[in-house]
Amino acid sequence: MLSMKSPDSITARDVAEAARRGDLTAQEIIQRSGTFIGIAIAGLINLINPSTVIIGGGVSQVGDLLTAPIRQAVRERSLRASEHGVRITTAMLGRRSSLIGALVQAIHVAIHISIENRSKNPTPPLTVEPMPEKDIP
Repeated sequence: MLSMKSPDSITARDVAEAARRGDLTAQEIIQRSGTFIGIAIAGLINLINPSTVIIGGGVSQVGDLLTAPIRQAVRERSLRASEHGVRITTAMLGRRSSLIGALVQAIHVAIHISIENRSKNPTPPLTVEPMPEKDIP
């Protein structure tokens, strides 16, 4: 139970585990967090209109306890057309999803910079010199 720990030592993982075990206070914390996350996501949906929103990280593994209030807040606060076109789901990769997402983004940026540099400084065309003819004995 969370009440047995010092408030300064409670982590998101502790709250998630307590919620899974049935701690009502922890479940309320997760649900309220989901509502606030949903409000933020609704603003992003209204701004950029994504087709999918993926919730990642360790706490996302609590499932519907977190995603239900997120979806509810998005329904209540986003533009109807945007809300109907978006899918909200949790990351299938669990806690590693953030790391893998960051890696994919870094690769994307590196490729973009490389392409941009090539367009500014194109490499000269490759020329092939004919080989001298040699007498074959």
